[in-house]
Amino acid sequence: MCVSLDKWIPHPIVPFFLIIALVAPLNHCAADILNKEHCTVEFDSRDSEIAHVVGTTIDKSWDEVARAVGADPESPPVRVIIPASLEEFGKLAGGYDRGWVIGVAIHPHSLIVVKPPRLLAPSLTSLQQTVRHELVHVMLSRVSNVYNMPRWLNEGIAMRVSGEMALSAEWMLAGAVLRGVLIPLDELDEHFPDDHERAGLAYAESLSVVGYIAETYGEESLPDLIRALRIQSFAEALAASFGLDLQTFGERWIRTVRISPYVVTLVGSSFALWLMTALAILAFLRKRRLARQRELEWEREKTVSNGP
Repeated sequence: MCVSLDKWIPHPIVPFFLIIALVAPLNHCAADILNKEHCTVEFDSRDSEIAHVVGTTIDKSWDEVARAVGADPESPPVRVIIPASLEEFGKLAGGYDRGWVIGVAIHPHSLIVVKPPRLLAPSLTSLQQTVRHELVHVMLSRVSNVYNMPRWLNEGIAMRVSGEMALSAEWMLAGAVLRGVLIPLDELDEHFPDDHERAGLAYAESLSVVGYIAETYGEESLPDLIRALRIQSFAEALAASFGLDLQTFGERWIRTVRISPYVVTLVGSSFALWLMTALAILAFLRKRRLARQRELEWEREKTVSNGP
């Protein structure tokens, strides 16, 4: 997907946000199959070059991803499907086929499905990050009980390991703090917003919280927390690992965001005034457009109800 989240942040953002799906894969017949050490890639003949990039990325990332989440590097290969069309991707992705989603990791089938890159024209770096991100999701489902894992934790770990959004996420969070629109973590436990801009903020927050855990309690705390979630709820694992309840944990994370150097920079610059003014204008224009759309819908309903 390509998300226009850089309308109000001064740095470009990685244009791919991924999602983990909990649906069963449909039967799929591929024109070609590429067998690599740690994966099989099923693809249309037009996507041969991309299939090799995907397969090579998984093989090169395998040990690093396994180590980051505490998985066994000798675990079985994963299956990757690059559908021939967007329609086929939608069938495989089921209810998770949002317009801004370009990849899904489907467990417990260890399956990764990626939208045909030839229709999206991603950069090589973005494609590789996408594949790594989904590989992290698959690995997490193998070493932990993902139903005990908040969505933000799952996505945040995937983004941290795949190297997505690091700098742009900080600016996005700073802007959200100034606007007072941070999304409470408990609203991101199971689902992310459908709106692509709010979804982008949800991913930025997820990356930030996981970074806070690693920086505060050590990088090794993440695999420990992942393992604890095999048999414990997140609240239980959080208390056992860090001695915190959910509310205290959330408050401490938000405190670090509010005093981050990015927030301080925006507050202390003329950019903040420009930002707030621009956002107010955009909000007004959007509100007026939605009101006009409602008026048109009412007029159409009146026409239909009155009849010819």
